[in-house]
Amino acid sequence: MEGVLTDFVIRCSFLCAVSLPPHYRTKSLDLRSRQGFGRFRLLTVCLSAALLATRLLAADADLHDFTDQQGRTLKAEIINVIGQEVSLQRADGENFKVKISIFSSADQDFIRQWALKEAADAKGDALTFVTSTLDSNNTTSQSSNQTIQRWLAGFKVTLTNQSSMELQKLHVDYQLFKHEAVPGAADPSTDPVTRTAGSFTLDLVPPNGDQTFVTTKIPLSSYALNAGYTWASGANRMVSDDLLGIWLRVYADNGDLIQEWCSRPGLMKKEKWDDGSLKKPVAGGGED
Repeated sequence: MEGVLTDFVIRCSFLCAVSLPPHYRTKSLDLRSRQGFGRFRLLTVCLSAALLATRLLAADADLHDFTDQQGRTLKAEIINVIGQEVSLQRADGENFKVKISIFSSADQDFIRQWALKEAADAKGDALTFVTSTLDSNNTTSQSSNQTIQRWLAGFKVTLTNQSSMELQKLHVDYQLFKHEAVPGAADPSTDPVTRTAGSFTLDLVPPNGDQTFVTTKIPLSSYALNAGYTWASGANRMVSDDLLGIWLRVYADNGDLIQEWCSRPGLMKKEKWDDGSLKKPVAGGGED
């Protein structure tokens, strides 16, 4: 729309110029002469009209035709969405606040999509995250030369909506990163980093409220040589897998990315997001 309006102003300015008599267009503008002052006034009027038309077109472009449950229509622009209410501005400049529920289903969806777009445009501000690790199913096995412990680990993620807008039907795609220990490896820095992907759907996150979900849990192990044993490579006698962190992306229902976050920002620089391993979002998800 901005490009169209710019083109409109240019065309109006061009028409103003070509509407002048030829001998006006070829002479310099001399405001001290009557003819020069007349040319100046004509150009000023034409350009003012073009700018006014531009403002009117820009204002009208932001207006939406709303229809309520009784079929009545209203042309207005959305100013803000707070909870279950929307603030609107009519074409005459009057502001007012109404319940979103008074509008048709299509317009309720339009308002919700507007709120989601606002949240997406405010990347880094709309949501905050807090994570904690969860361990379960600890088991221990022992052989003649080493003791192995195995357990499951994942994350509990609390997502807080910092905005004044209700966020609905958020899709959360996440990837868990695991440092996989290799017993006897002389250089632990060469141990592989593996990942597990999952998804979650949050039906509703209220304004200034939060929602919590639990990721899938992945198997971890630790290995310790028994007394009297060492590795020929000189490697550490005890090594352990490590749940490095979680990287997640939050999407609106229309597919717009609202926010991206990682519990260890260094992972985002070192690793790449693996789109191929992601699963489809599911309602619920995760393990307790």
